[in-house]
Amino acid sequence: MSADAVSPSVAAASFQLREEDEEALLETSQFTCASVPEYRNRNEKMMSFFQRNYPEYYEKVVYDLTPAMKNNKARHYHKATRDFHYHLLDPKMTAAFLSSDMKWKIRKRKSNMGSHM
Repeated sequence: MSADAVSPSVAAASFQLREEDEEALLETSQFTCASVPEYRNRNEKMMSFFQRNYPEYYEKVVYDLTPAMKNNKARHYHKATRDFHYHLLDPKMTAAFLSSDMKWKIRKRKSNMGSHM
């Protein structure tokens, strides 16, 4: 960071949120807690896909959570035992995971389409 650069938290400290933004932030924070278990479950599926199909990639982008990490309530790890090094994820690999899931759904949809005709 250059001498002239200011970190985002320092820059934001000089500003006050508008009242409606503060209210929206409080309201949506409840959604985060409700959706985190599903988010962690989806991550688990993606980690398992990488572990099964791309073990070398998996070793680079996934790490085991320590007990201290699991107990950090701010991170909402739910039942997770591992997590991603998100900055190392390759978009192409993530797309491969998403595509593999979609192919299964497309095949299922096609097989169901013929059953009622």
